[in-house]
Amino acid sequence: MLEIEFRAMGSTVQILLESADTGAQAALRKAPRWFAEWENRLSRFIPDSELNCLNRNGGGYASEDLWAALQAALYAARYSNGLVTPTVLPALLHAGYDISFEKIAARYNCPDAVFTWPQSRPCSDWQNIECCSDTRSIRLHGAKIDLGGTAKGWSAQQAANRLAGYGAVLVNAGGDIAISGTPETQPGWPIAIIDAINQEKTAASFYLQQGCVATSGRDYRRWQRQGQIQHHIINPANGLPAQSDIACATVTAPNIIEAETAAKTLVILGSIDAQHWLADKNNLSACWYSETQGWQTSGNFDWLHTPHTALPDRHLETTL
Repeated sequence: MLEIEFRAMGSTVQILLESADTGAQAALRKAPRWFAEWENRLSRFIPDSELNCLNRNGGGYASEDLWAALQAALYAARYSNGLVTPTVLPALLHAGYDISFEKIAARYNCPDAVFTWPQSRPCSDWQNIECCSDTRSIRLHGAKIDLGGTAKGWSAQQAANRLAGYGAVLVNAGGDIAISGTPETQPGWPIAIIDAINQEKTAASFYLQQGCVATSGRDYRRWQRQGQIQHHIINPANGLPAQSDIACATVTAPNIIEAETAAKTLVILGSIDAQHWLADKNNLSACWYSETQGWQTSGNFDWLHTPHTALPDRHLETTL
């Protein structure tokens, strides 16, 4: 099994490739450059990124990568009925997420720092974004967009697609996991879901045989601001960090955008509404941690073993 691990898009990226092809190792070594190129186009934390230029200009002509990532984000908005929307950038900035997450802790641990508490304001309507596929032109009509986890999941899928010709491959971009094929010696790729309370243990594990898996939550990317917890999952109805009983959620789906979108949607909705939202989505399976009810699952989510066991020696973490 060939393996590479590196940092990109604010997360650890891990790629596993089962291949006897003589060119597989060379192809795998290209992956950090692929992610760097995507990050340079799609990140709001790089001042001259294509995304930031688009936001500053209120629109423009997009590269193939930015166009595809934005279309994925707009699909996520449709799929979630607007609960997961790319128009959250102003809300993220108001919550204090205006620098990369690695730098946030140092800033907000400063005792002399003074910040203005974010005010409730709905996010811009994603449906006002105008896209012309013939020219790849985009008009934002006042919206400011952040591609966030959608871009990360999209990138994981692109890397898996590029490597699929060499053999069974798994790409794990900070908990957004895309695969093609499965290892010959196992029933699937072993996935461990890290416990929301004790991150030295796993709450569940399963074999991923097809599709994708994503985890989202407010248990990792969070910070304190004026004594109150802030996090990066925004409720677009009021533009504030979502408040529900769900701390984190993991979803398997046929594709990475649906998995990533569904995980965020569950965190925003909370357990009761999450069960209703999942009721007619038979191609999704999910588990989540409720701060009031503990671990819960959709009816078709299969655990491999009892929760809260020690992490296995060889596993793939789905976490933020």
